[in-house]
Amino acid sequence: LTTFTKAAAKEFREKTFKRLLEAPAALDVAKILDTATIGTVHSVAQQYIQRYWSLLYYSGQFNVMSDVDKKRYINQSLKNVVSHADLTFFYEFTKDFNVTYYDAAKDRNIVDYDFWKKYVLEIVSKIRAYNIKPTTQLKIFAQQSCGVVDRLFAVPFDQKVLETKIKIYADFLDSKSRETKKDGKPSANALTNEARLNFYTKFKKISSPTADEITDFIDSDCFKASVDKLPAEKQSKNDALAYLKCFLVLAQADKAKVKDCIERIFSIAETWSQQFEQYKRDNNLLDLDDLEAKFLELLDKKEVQDDIRSSIKYLFVDEFQDSNPIQLEIFKKLSDLVQVKSYWVGDRKQAIYGFRGSDSS
Repeated sequence: LTTFTKAAAKEFREKTFKRLLEAPAALDVAKILDTATIGTVHSVAQQYIQRYWSLLYYSGQFNVMSDVDKKRYINQSLKNVVSHADLTFFYEFTKDFNVTYYDAAKDRNIVDYDFWKKYVLEIVSKIRAYNIKPTTQLKIFAQQSCGVVDRLFAVPFDQKVLETKIKIYADFLDSKSRETKKDGKPSANALTNEARLNFYTKFKKISSPTADEITDFIDSDCFKASVDKLPAEKQSKNDALAYLKCFLVLAQADKAKVKDCIERIFSIAETWSQQFEQYKRDNNLLDLDDLEAKFLELLDKKEVQDDIRSSIKYLFVDEFQDSNPIQLEIFKKLSDLVQVKSYWVGDRKQAIYGFRGSDSS
């Protein structure tokens, strides 16, 4: 059985053992519960890697790099792969595009000169979650991203149309922020579905090529979820207009500079990823993403397949909605190997790890 946290795995084992002890006919099953493989995907993967490390041509004396250690290494090592020219470019880009982030403690927007780091780390995360080859595929993805910019800039820009849409959106947020609960406190999700539908219908009535691009964005689940999750006091035109103003910025921006920024970020991600892999090899380390990748590799080995076929009857996957693509491949291979059947349990409404590559749809 796999679940998403060590605490959940421990709780499942304890509760199951207690229930089995309450049923006299199940005492024999309770006795062998300790031999069952129960844990997170990473802990299960680590067990198999330690047992079959020789099949991977890897040392069995590896250490697992925690997320905390990984973040520390990232912060220290990024400076070694970013050139002075890159830093100068990002500094100017930040000023030209007014790149900011909202600081809740100070209740104001702060200029974000390190904005590029977030995107580098996001690319690196996707490299592992989707098992991407940095040396070949990242260049393709960078080209595709630049192609999106080309398509955006190819659309004729109508500033009046956009400003009208922004005003409608601002009015919507203002009206929503004035909604209250029964106790008089602001409600972050007060509008009815019918009111939301009326808003989107009204928004769509203003049409032009640029407006179509914006309408697609407005209709996206990401946008709707973002608005619904905003604190009520922040659902006003002064705090939330960034959702639409990004189109206004793009329409007036220097296309070459935007594409240059994309290419630099992808290049930094590729270089850093290669150096990180070398660092782990030199220090006999595996991070959590490596555990998944190497476990998946082991599942193609005949010796491992025979072991699983002979020893595991059932596979249970808990919290399946938060599985990333490589975990999905692991579960599919395991399902084909277990003796009897596999059961996967998930609830897309509880999905919280989309940023790691999980897709509850």
